[in-house]
This record gives sequence, C-alpha cells and structure tokens, in this order.
Amino acid sequence: MSIQYIDLNADYAQNNKQAYVVDMAAIRQKLSRLLLTKRGSIPFNRGYGCSLYSLLFENNQAMELYQIEILLYQDITEWMPEIKIRTNSVNITQITPNSFQVDVTFTVPALNNEVGSLSQTITSK
Repeated sequence: MSIQYIDLNADYAQNNKQAYVVDMAAIRQKLSRLLLTKRGSIPFNRGYGCSLYSLLFENNQAMELYQIEILLYQDITEWMPEIKIRTNSVNITQITPNSFQVDVTFTVPALNNEVGSLSQTITSK
C-alpha cells in the first residue's frame, strides 16, 4: 500500500512515536485546519481559510444557514481539490448563539473513492 497523503500529527506528543498521519486521517486533519482558520489570518496567504467566522458570528440576519453552506462548499473545493463533495454534503447546525456544528461528507478519488466525513464545532472566540 502506498501513501498518497501525509501530514504532521496535530496531537503529536514528544513521547508519541506517531509523528505523522496518513491518507484519510491526513485529509480529515487538513479539512479541520481549513474550517478552523479565519480567512485573512495567514500572513503570507490572506486568501486561505474559511469565511465561516465572518459570516456566522456577525449580526447578519440576511444570510441563512443554507447560503453559508454553499459558501463553505466553495471554500472547501477551492482549497482542497483532492477531495470531492456534493453541494448537499455540507451541513451547518447552530448549537448556541456562539457555536455551530459543521458536518462534511466527502470522497477521495486518489484513495479509490474512499468515503470520509468530518464533524467540527466552530466557536466564536
């Protein structure tokens, strides 16, 4: 089995021997990192990130959650071309006024169309 995707383990501890995550775990970690990054917060790549924070935590009642789901779909397809998601595979649920649950289901063509999913809580800080 050859490794297609590799990333540093975000939960790596000094005594932990698993410094890397591979394939589906690496994809999930990269997607989680994208969802948790505010657009414009990376100094040399201001375009990277999600528009979730600017849309969800502002007093913007005009935008419905389904419209935000479409924008989130566009962000994911722009920054993660290695995964394929359908428009209706991104769901946002409001938990509290300051936190939202984002659920994404996707496939990875390079991994024989393996299906993966991620459930991430986004909280205003």
